[in-house]
Order: sequence, then C-alpha cells, then structure tokens
Amino acid sequence: MKNQTQDKDLILTPEKRKGFGEWWEGELDSPLVWITSDFSNWSGPYEGDNPDSKWLNPGLRIRRFTEKLESARFFGDSFPYHFVNYGPGILAGFLGGRINFDGETMWIDSTIGEYENLEGELSLERGNRYWRLVEELTDLSLKESKGSFVTSITDIGGIMDVLSGMRGVNRLLKDLIRKPQEVKKALKRIKDAWFEAFEYFSDKLLSQQGCMVAWNGVYSEKPTYTPQNDMSCMISPERFREFSLGHIKDITERIDRTVYHLDGPGAMKHLEDILSLEELNAVQWVPGAGAPGGANPNSPYGKNRGMLRWVEDLKKIKDKGKSIELSVHPDDAVPLIQELGPENLLLKIRCKNCEEAESIYEATKCVGMK
Repeated sequence: MKNQTQDKDLILTPEKRKGFGEWWEGELDSPLVWITSDFSNWSGPYEGDNPDSKWLNPGLRIRRFTEKLESARFFGDSFPYHFVNYGPGILAGFLGGRINFDGETMWIDSTIGEYENLEGELSLERGNRYWRLVEELTDLSLKESKGSFVTSITDIGGIMDVLSGMRGVNRLLKDLIRKPQEVKKALKRIKDAWFEAFEYFSDKLLSQQGCMVAWNGVYSEKPTYTPQNDMSCMISPERFREFSLGHIKDITERIDRTVYHLDGPGAMKHLEDILSLEELNAVQWVPGAGAPGGANPNSPYGKNRGMLRWVEDLKKIKDKGKSIELSVHPDDAVPLIQELGPENLLLKIRCKNCEEAESIYEATKCVGMK
C-alpha cells in the first residue's frame, strides 16, 4: 500500500470516490478505513501564537497548513483536506453576535436580550468581520490547494446551538418552558440564515473544486453537511421533537448528503428520533470526553479504547439502513468490523507512526473482506 501524500493524482483516486459514493448511498460492502499518522487537518494550535494570529490571519493559517502537509502521510481511504475552522457555530458571528477566540476554540457572547427586541435582528450580515474572515480563508485555501487537498465548508453550527450561544444556555433552557413561541420564531430566523450561508459557501466549493467536505471531511460530489444539536444532551426527547427535530429534518431534505453528529451519552436518548429521518444518510457517533471510546487528549491516538461499549446502539443505526462514521482507537478497529459487519462503515483511525498505520490498514482490510 502506498502512503497517500499530497500528489494530486493520489489523494482522490476513482476507487476512493466510488467507495465514498457507495457509503453515502448505503451500498458499501467493505469498510472505508481512514488512517492518518499524527496529522491535524487545520492550522493550529501553534506554540507561541496568540489567539489573534492563530484565528484572524488567513494568510498565516493557510501557510502553516501547507507546511504541515509536506511531511504528512495518509493511508487507506483518507486524503488531505483543509478545515476552514472558525470554531463551532460561526453563524452566530454572521448574525451580528460577538465571538471570543482563545488558544483552542471560540466562544459566543450571550448578546440576545428580550425576544421582543429581535425584530430586524438575527439576519445574516454578509460582509461583516466574521463573514470576510471565513470567505478569505476559503478563497485562499481553494487557490493554494492546486489539487493537493480538498477545502472544507466552515462549521456553520447547529441551529439550536447557535441560539444557545447567543442567548445563553441557562436562559434558553428556561425559555423553552416560559417562552416557547418566541424561541420557535428565533430558531426559524436562524434556520433561514443557516441555509443562506450554507448555499453560498457550498456553491463556491462545488463550482471551484468539483466536490466538497464538511468539517468531518467525508468526500462528496454533491452538497453535504453534518447537522447537529449538542444542546440536545440537556433536553428531553419531547422538547427535542418540539424545537429541533423539524429543523434537522429540513436540512436532511434540502441537502443531498447529511451525517448527523450525535455527540455524547446524553444525546443517545434522541437516537430513535434521528433515525426516523428518512433522508438522513448517516450518523457520526462521538462518545465524548471520558466516555468509553471517547476523546482522550493525553493519548497519542486522541481516542480511548472502548467503542465496543456502544455496539448495540450502533447496530440500531445499521438496522435502519444508515451508514456510520466513527473515530476509533487502533485496537478497536478490527473488533468493531467483526461485531458490526463491514457494510456501510467508515472508521477513522489516528496512528502513532507509519508502520502502525500500515499494519492497521492491512488488518482491517482482511477482516473487512466479505
């Protein structure tokens, strides 16, 4: 197996395109195995950088990314893509919200006061500071790629998550009970802006590079995104259906290819509702920090072992005809394929070195053959 570097003839072979297409359509017989060796797909963090230089200098960011790409290695079904990252839910900035950047992520200031004063607000401000930053980095990325990597759409955010950032989580939780109609009106305005932003940037990507990826990097020749509601961990299934499920349904019906980002054990109670969405293609399960199979920043892999803990839930996803995306520890890869079956499975694995990556790839391919 060849190491997949930034050679434009290798990063997206016809075989890879075919495999991703079959995964999207639920017709994949063997697993997609996405393996990288210690590579981050976005430009940061950097020792000594202050938040402004890290986040607010598109030229520096794309330069840093392309420098890292020179020594990066990609294995199996993986390929290099540049995540145009301005934090989760940058739509809040497009709507006039205030964004605070720190060394690792961004935070949305709680700027929404009374709902009665929202007339004329929560409207997309094309050309404001945050819009210009995202567009400049997207344009630079497309210009510099020269076929050596794919440029992603930015992380627009989840519709309710954007409102929770701009209103404040605790206040929004109270609003769901005290001011449900006002919340629904605000969510509708945010959804309208969400689609406007998505259509603008997805059109740009598809027209200039012939494909696109969302922040999770799954290749598509059609419009794609990863809808989510991380706030769903804090609300009941009844309120999830009342306030959020319909907006997610709209996204799955208007966008050709969608992967729902199911994040954390508290969100698992909504799995049945998510699986009821007929047009949804796939589910990305993220157990969350501290949970079996979840994030472990102190590990060289970035993931704990233990994804097998969720096998019965993952089988429910497959039983509904949805594809699955998982980021897993190398030691979990083969047992997962054995337990779940190889069909319509995408495993992302971060290895310590090229030798381990080669070994894991060969093992997963052998067990994944029907």
